[in-house]
Amino acid sequence: PPASIREEAWSIVLGNNHVYLTTYDQLKLLPEKVKKFKFDLAIADEAQNLKSPNTEMYKSIKNLNLENLWLLTGTPIENSKSDLINLLTLTKNSGVIAEDKNLSEKEIRSLSKRYMLRRNKKDILSDLPKLNEQKLEIELNQEQKEEYSNVIKEYKSGLSNKNPLQILTELRKICDVSGKNNSSSKIDEVIRLVQEAMEKSEKVVIFSFKVEPLELLSSKLKAYTKPLIYTGRLSKEKRDDTIKEFKSSEKANVLLASIQLAGVGLTLVEANHVIFFNEWWNPSINLQARDRVNRIGQKKDVFITSFLVKNTI
Repeated sequence: PPASIREEAWSIVLGNNHVYLTTYDQLKLLPEKVKKFKFDLAIADEAQNLKSPNTEMYKSIKNLNLENLWLLTGTPIENSKSDLINLLTLTKNSGVIAEDKNLSEKEIRSLSKRYMLRRNKKDILSDLPKLNEQKLEIELNQEQKEEYSNVIKEYKSGLSNKNPLQILTELRKICDVSGKNNSSSKIDEVIRLVQEAMEKSEKVVIFSFKVEPLELLSSKLKAYTKPLIYTGRLSKEKRDDTIKEFKSSEKANVLLASIQLAGVGLTLVEANHVIFFNEWWNPSINLQARDRVNRIGQKKDVFITSFLVKNTI
């Protein structure tokens, strides 16, 4: 809403309520009177969004007049020493300062222990349904085999000016989809798995770190169901609408999701199937993505599928 409406709304509620619920985006637009208002406690959910002190989001929280701040996150916060220290500096009563990131990892762990309540996955395993994981071995189709072989032959012959990392990236793309005709044994297998889930009236989340395979999958799955896409190419409003539709609509059986975008912060327990069309290089990112479905609130057994392509690197 316009600034005048936001200011009027805050004027009506400020000081007359015990609890105020807002978003990180709205915090960046707070009227001056709200910034000066003394809050007893702020609770910041999905606090991994606040790990960078250079963002407007971080500064908005930092500049609030708070007695106490609690940071909640289901995402591992020890990804780097800087991330952890940046979060702790927000909790003003901790006494942690930015320079503490120069301490050793052991010292930082000891320092943070005084301010952290942590629940490990093993503590709640008994509350979760059964987790079934499988890595399916598949073969490239004929078009993919020919492309794959040609890339390797060209590289070994010295005709290619690409470095080994570029070659590996190209080979990986071929394992996903043929560059010639968009055929893919992996896509065929995904469609089969989706159909099996639909026969049981169960929903599926399909993760990929590349957007292009998701768009191709969407076009092919439209013959069977109404797939939804969740990527950074969508506006914030459209992403929110997509998740709402996936959760509420019986016809929306499949969510095609970017692993970087959808791998954190979402709860998708309406689905109980996760398919990794491809996986990110960091295993912890894949585990976080898997746990969008495998978390408290899940009522069904969970099935996780990833792929291993035979006779490839």
